[in-house]
Amino acid sequence: MKIAFVSEHFYPYFKGGAEKRFYEIAARLSRAGHDVHWYAGKDWRGADDMTVRGIHYHGIVQNRSHYTSTGRRSIIRAVFYGVQWIYRIREVNRLAFDLVNCSVYPFFHCFVFKLLLRRRTRFVITWYEFWGDYWYRYLGILGVFGKFIESVVLKMPDAMIAVSENVFRKLTMTNKKRIPVQLIPNGVDVDLIRKVKPSGLSSDMIYVGRLKNHKNVDVLLQTVKWLKETRPNLRLLIVGDGPEMGNLRRLVHDLNIDSAVRFTGPVDSDAEVFSLIKSSKVFVHPSSKEGGGSLTLLEANACGRPVIAFRSELGIDENLISNGMNGYWVDDLRPESFARTINAVLGNDLQLSKMTESSMSFARKYSWSNICAKDINYYKEIMSNEKN
Repeated sequence: MKIAFVSEHFYPYFKGGAEKRFYEIAARLSRAGHDVHWYAGKDWRGADDMTVRGIHYHGIVQNRSHYTSTGRRSIIRAVFYGVQWIYRIREVNRLAFDLVNCSVYPFFHCFVFKLLLRRRTRFVITWYEFWGDYWYRYLGILGVFGKFIESVVLKMPDAMIAVSENVFRKLTMTNKKRIPVQLIPNGVDVDLIRKVKPSGLSSDMIYVGRLKNHKNVDVLLQTVKWLKETRPNLRLLIVGDGPEMGNLRRLVHDLNIDSAVRFTGPVDSDAEVFSLIKSSKVFVHPSSKEGGGSLTLLEANACGRPVIAFRSELGIDENLISNGMNGYWVDDLRPESFARTINAVLGNDLQLSKMTESSMSFARKYSWSNICAKDINYYKEIMSNEKN
């Protein structure tokens, strides 16, 4: 089968969850003998085309920051990315793909594929989030436009993939055209993680991810302030980068917790990230907007570390954490609520030891090999159906 993936960025040049999902699946599809191509904006200088793990990378435009000074997505940059596809869609049509799988963000490129993609190619959209009325909270009155665009894109593909039960449920309820939608969750590289040894840089808590406002890392820092009163030697490790880095560093200084918090910045190697997780006791995930799925949660569990996460409507799917088995839920964003839960977990070595095996057992169900098999089976099903 000849397959193309389309997104804003390439992994590993950009460490987003959507990009990592495409990377892991595409590499395994290529290994299985499929002809796999990936189109996205370039995060490197040099030639536009290269081959990575058997995947043919095609850079369509040099990427710039997609965020405004407030940390929100730039609508202008999203439109600009979509416009580039007016000029590049001919190349996709010329290569005559059997199927094109587009990441839903940043929306506008989906219009080009709907209008100009060759008729015989199946058009699939992968959804990581579905906002609906949340657009009004994000953009105020202008949210009406975001909600409208999202609803139009929902009607475009021949088939859809939802990466979480939360998104699957919303797509199914809102999908008036009854376009096929399949739940195929995110995965984890269980085999790689099994081989990784713990790092020499130990910590009590670790956060891994983008430093953006909805990740609520500021709440985590305030939690450290609370915990320091009873745990003076507490250590938090923050792995990642993002637009909130400067604000978070200033907050650490203002809270006088410099000795308790360490920022690693971006870490290029997945193995190094897993090593750092294994050298910590618990993984903390205070994000309020994940769309349901969470790669880092599965990776933390595969490393044998329970996850303490904030429960919210647009956050992690509830089925991904069972209290006392592979983590704990915190039901509000107050630092004292996180502090109570974290303190209870860190104070019970026997329970932590039991959760190591149950966390790993949970993660094994989400191995990338299993996820890739579901993906290719769904592609075959789409190809066997009559195109509308």
